[in-house]
Amino acid sequence: MRYQNFSLQGQPRDELISLEQIFIECRIHASSRVGLIGFKYFESNHLKNYQNKTDIPAYIADELYEVVDRVNVVNYTAAMTHPTEGLRMVIRSAKEIAFYEYVSNKTSNAVINILKELTPGINELEASRNACYDASPISMFPIVNFGEEHVKLGLRSPDHRTLQDGDMITVCYGLRGSLVARSGFAATGPSALPDEYGDVVEHFYKPYYQALVAWYETLRVGNLYGDSHEKVYSIIGDKDRFGLFLNVGHLISSDEWPNSPVYAGSEIPMLSGHYLQCDIIACSDYPFKQAILEDGLILADDSLRTALQREYPDVFARIQKRRRFMIDTLGINVHEDVLPLSNGQAVMHPYMLDLNTLFSIKE
Repeated sequence: MRYQNFSLQGQPRDELISLEQIFIECRIHASSRVGLIGFKYFESNHLKNYQNKTDIPAYIADELYEVVDRVNVVNYTAAMTHPTEGLRMVIRSAKEIAFYEYVSNKTSNAVINILKELTPGINELEASRNACYDASPISMFPIVNFGEEHVKLGLRSPDHRTLQDGDMITVCYGLRGSLVARSGFAATGPSALPDEYGDVVEHFYKPYYQALVAWYETLRVGNLYGDSHEKVYSIIGDKDRFGLFLNVGHLISSDEWPNSPVYAGSEIPMLSGHYLQCDIIACSDYPFKQAILEDGLILADDSLRTALQREYPDVFARIQKRRRFMIDTLGINVHEDVLPLSNGQAVMHPYMLDLNTLFSIKE
């Protein structure tokens, strides 16, 4: 049904009928029970009467309350984005995995292309062109930031700021279905790092990578997400030193962060079909430093993996190649349930102008 107030400002309203009338024509009446699906649902510790609170625009809800008693209107968004029950939160087919792997290929290659062409003197906009972006729909605007002033803002569009050897940088690109990000020092080696940071690789980036590896090694269908949180915090939980403030991982879908089951004490189980984003943000001041390594993966049990291998053998082969690299080169003991989608999965360079040097775990 057409409701002309959904049109852009200034477009015709010559055939406008009220939402109230539309609801009535849809046979909603005073005693109906209505579920509203918005962007987020609320829990008991968020709001009073949380079941009846909605984040949809008030002008829509107000029209609905003219027709039906508001106590009978409930927030039904969890049907879409609850970590275990939400329709959008569990992948159920090999075709979905193949789609997300395709998108992740493009996203991770864009970030890799930017990093490969970084050189002192290039500016942020020039670097962004090296990504070879196309017109695929994005889930967030691209981030290419050089220097503490720009990186510290977190979400900033690129401009003409030029890269200096030893600068902190952030590179992030997100398409609908994938996001890849890297943040650290764009330096040619330890001698290029500013003196005030001391041995920042040993005391900040190395523990960060150890925590990231521990996160990956907790992943297995049936494990609890609270265990992933605890593993990371046992290594880099010092707030003054590492400044963790967001969930250490979340679910991802066509939008970048629909929900996160990863938090202290979480008893939410890891399900086959969960599409996870490794998203551990360490950030501390005095002096400012930041580490971000974001890549996506899918948890899949034996039946889902078998279906993927049968229906999309090329996708399955690329995933297995990434797994072998993570295990054999990076030293990360990922379980067979873990299907890495990014071409740079868990790859972290201590000096981001030297892509031949990366962290790995040795026995």
